[in-house]
Amino acid sequence: MPREYVFAIVHTEAGNYGIHYPDYPGCISGGSTLAEVVYRGAVGLNFHVQGMVEDGEAIPEPRTPDEWLATEEVKEDLANGGIAMLVDVDLPRDSRWVELSIENRLLRQVDKAASLAGQSRATFLADAARARLSDAD
Repeated sequence: MPREYVFAIVHTEAGNYGIHYPDYPGCISGGSTLAEVVYRGAVGLNFHVQGMVEDGEAIPEPRTPDEWLATEEVKEDLANGGIAMLVDVDLPRDSRWVELSIENRLLRQVDKAASLAGQSRATFLADAARARLSDAD
């Protein structure tokens, strides 16, 4: 999957942080530090997008920061102390739902590694397949 940067707004209140993505309504996350909220936000966005893929929903094409900075929504967020950020995420393109069987123990290892990498299971497995295929070249 191509790496892309998605525009996000981070808010802080009483020592806590929140993040949301104007291009992905309903995808929000929180944390106690800026680093934590950005990490959790990226993981949350990857899971949110993966859920959209699994539900057969179209993935919105992210707008550029300049496009978002020109909107009233973002102007208001920034005027109220929001921080504009670009978050590095994996966005699937032309994905297809597939079913496969995998040993339970291996699946647990994949899920743990994917979580540590901040990826969904599907992204982790696709990256592993790409790495293996590039090794074969």
